[in-house]
Amino acid sequence: MNKVYVNRHANNYLCIVSHSFYTAYLHIGRLHRYLPVATKRSAEKLLYREMARVLFVDIVKRILPGVEVTHSSVSHGRNESVMLVNNDRRIHSVGIDIEFIEKAKAPRPFMLDYCEKYARFPVGQADNRLCTTIFSCMESLYKALCAISVCTFDINDYLLVAYNRVRCVFRYVGNVAEFKGKTFICNCYYLDQSVITVVLLDASLTSIILDDLLYEEMSIAIPD
Repeated sequence: MNKVYVNRHANNYLCIVSHSFYTAYLHIGRLHRYLPVATKRSAEKLLYREMARVLFVDIVKRILPGVEVTHSSVSHGRNESVMLVNNDRRIHSVGIDIEFIEKAKAPRPFMLDYCEKYARFPVGQADNRLCTTIFSCMESLYKALCAISVCTFDINDYLLVAYNRVRCVFRYVGNVAEFKGKTFICNCYYLDQSVITVVLLDASLTSIILDDLLYEEMSIAIPD
């Protein structure tokens, strides 16, 4: 799945590149056309990450030549990498995450514990889809906050105060004074078997709701 989506105001772009696309680039001869000579092909997951950034930059330059990339964020899932490109002048920081949802799989124990004890979901209601979505929201929020002030990732820093299919709302209860007590909104999108979560913050750390990121799919030409 290689796609680019844009919202109605054309100030947020979601770029998606499938990991299967990278296979041809893992041949050592082609690899060094894109990555430093010191790069080896043995660690494929690391190559995916490096290739994703290279290809995303190329995609943006080709299909969005007039767009100034004010902020961006990258995440890597099981089958694809995603990048959020933002050129909305209101935005001060962005964060994105992608997680694969295995519906039949049991939730990760630490997230099940979080959902039942802290988010107050009844026992049995917190399935893997719910737990994965909430965890992904925490990841994208962490990325957006970390770009503002250095912090570590701890799920207990984010108290879930509201949840539905399209967004999660957290109150920050961690140790960073700049964020403490503030409420943040994370936007959720589902594509195939994955959830993509996005956080947009303005200069006052107010969250921007983005409910139309998948408004239009653009035609793209991946470099060969």
